[in-house]
Parts: sequence; structure tokens; C-alpha cells
Amino acid sequence: MRQALSITVPILLRGCQEKKTESKRRVCVIADNMCKLIDHAHEATTYLPELKPEIQRLADEMSDPEVHILKNKQKSAP
Repeated sequence: MRQALSITVPILLRGCQEKKTESKRRVCVIADNMCKLIDHAHEATTYLPELKPEIQRLADEMSDPEVHILKNKQKSAP
């Protein structure tokens, strides 16, 4: 899983910089789905600290209700 994250996270970080709201929403949904697939938390410790602030920033900027739900889920996660 770590190899997949090493490829996917930079792509998601790039997607966070996109201007289109739909692209940013998809980044949030993909990040949420990826977190659901991670079996062992230590696999994500290298990559999630880099991605988490970007997801929070997107949720603050966007008015999409689905993104706000994902942000609230992220806050409750360790």
C-alpha cells in the first residue's frame, strides 16, 4: 500500500491546487476512500500529515456539503 500512496498523494496534492471546484471535490473524495482502504495506520504516517492540511483548507474554501462531511470525519480521526 505504501507504494500506491507514494504515487497517489503527490497527484492529490497537485489536485488541491486546481481552480475547478469539481477537481477539488474529487480530491477530497479520493482521499477519504484511500483512508478507508489503509489497513495499518503506520502505512499512512509518511503521507497523511502532508495531505491533511490541504484537505482542511479545501473544506474551508468550498461550500460543497460532501466536502464538509469529509472534513468532519477527518477531524474525528486520530
